[in-house]
Amino acid sequence: MSFCTQCGQPLRPGSVACERCQPAAAKPLTRPVFSVAASARIAVSHTLFIAPAGTALELDQALQQYLAKPLEILHITDADTVHAKANQVVKRLQARGDLKYVCLIGDWSQVPPFKVRNPSRPCSGQDPFCWTDALYGVQDAYNEDDILTAIAPILVGRIPSTDMKVVLPALLEAPLPIDPGQAFAFAVTAQCWSVATQTIVQGFTDPQTKAPLIQEPNVSGLPNKGVLASPDWDEDDLRREISETGITPGAVLLFNVHGSADEPHWVGEGDWGYTEIMQPDTIQDFSKAILLSEACYGGALGYDEPSMVESFFAQGGKAFVGCSVIAWGSSGSELCGADLIALHFFKALREGQTLGDALNTAKRTTLDDMSVYDDVAQKTVLSFNLYGAPWHQLKRAAAASVLPAASPQESVLDRIRNRRSGSDGDSSLDAVRNRYRRRLSSEAQRFLLERDDALRQLSRFKDRERIESFLDAIRVDFSDCDFEEIRFDTEHSFRISGKSKKFANAKELFILAINGQGELTHELTTKGSP
Repeated sequence: MSFCTQCGQPLRPGSVACERCQPAAAKPLTRPVFSVAASARIAVSHTLFIAPAGTALELDQALQQYLAKPLEILHITDADTVHAKANQVVKRLQARGDLKYVCLIGDWSQVPPFKVRNPSRPCSGQDPFCWTDALYGVQDAYNEDDILTAIAPILVGRIPSTDMKVVLPALLEAPLPIDPGQAFAFAVTAQCWSVATQTIVQGFTDPQTKAPLIQEPNVSGLPNKGVLASPDWDEDDLRREISETGITPGAVLLFNVHGSADEPHWVGEGDWGYTEIMQPDTIQDFSKAILLSEACYGGALGYDEPSMVESFFAQGGKAFVGCSVIAWGSSGSELCGADLIALHFFKALREGQTLGDALNTAKRTTLDDMSVYDDVAQKTVLSFNLYGAPWHQLKRAAAASVLPAASPQESVLDRIRNRRSGSDGDSSLDAVRNRYRRRLSSEAQRFLLERDDALRQLSRFKDRERIESFLDAIRVDFSDCDFEEIRFDTEHSFRISGKSKKFANAKELFILAINGQGELTHELTTKGSP
């Protein structure tokens, strides 16, 4: 048996390359029919594309058929060296002042993401590393001691396919120009996170949107702008209702559910257990939707079958944001982790930001929420990726907005670094960096308390009953938890963490954040399914 020299896949008898990697000249191009946005043509001219060698040739030919000339295409012949080669090209193009975007074409095996250490200790045993595409857009190396170096000044997106029928519309056809708050169609939530999901939806939609919790599928068709609670809603219900009503073109969708590293499905959770809520083929036509998933592994690739992300684009989706590893979120209205990414991504889209800028804004805002779960915030920044063209906007903007900045050799974050502290007080980016730098100037000290000391401290907490109620609900004894005291400058706080025992096959981790006054401020849980 012979194998493809590009990807290593077995070849059919008589073939010299697999269908995915054979040169474009050997493939007849069929031109998809769609409307090309002028802003997309401009953006392509300022984009470095990174693609497998065979696909790169096909991509170049296809883009030019639509009068879109890419700035440069990096042909991948060796996946092991692509990170170093990409960095060299980014430096060269950035020095010329032409580069604004990096767009990856293909899945993780074809264009591998960066593998970085997971800074969140509670879940690093299950996921020692995070997988991020963002580092393709940085000129200098990522510094573990400065998480802001993981937020790329060059906006990065990935189209997880090499099929030009999928790739070209994703790159060149603009999203429908609908306000994201008004385009919100529905959310799907695990019942245990229903309060957080409603808080997110109410935070980026119009005030009159109540985001009602729909406990059971007892209505005909999907309720407009509702939050569907699973396990009362299951996969059969969702499939049936969507097959009857369809997805509104350009809809905004939110899934706050569980995901798995082993299978590309999502599940809900209630008091009596888990139930499947979404398969890759549950929705047959996404109709240019924008979807954000908070699920663990919701944005992961590399399964034995097509992932949620790949299926989303194959079935007409426009942009997808999801997590590559374990995700954290809140069970209440005090949002954290993936919840903050969802809320501020959609809010930034409402402000007219591009998809890439909106995700960067959401990441910076997540870091700006200073608390005892900063390691979780850092993990969140490292693990959420954008699938889709980073230049697209849901609101119309002037064509100049896709052109390079007036000072192209200096990124936004570079300018922030070079400002004197306190200047430009109106800059939210400056404020985030200054606050984060002040935090880094004095490292937090953590002390793991012994059982007797921990019990004495617990007895003094103002919210002791709430803490005990939370632990009872997930069937965890306090003696089985880790109890930390955290001191930072003149402040101190506490953290209780452990693993849920609510169900026999539960994989959920939890963190309870308590301030120095003994008040329970955040209830964090992971979003992984059994």
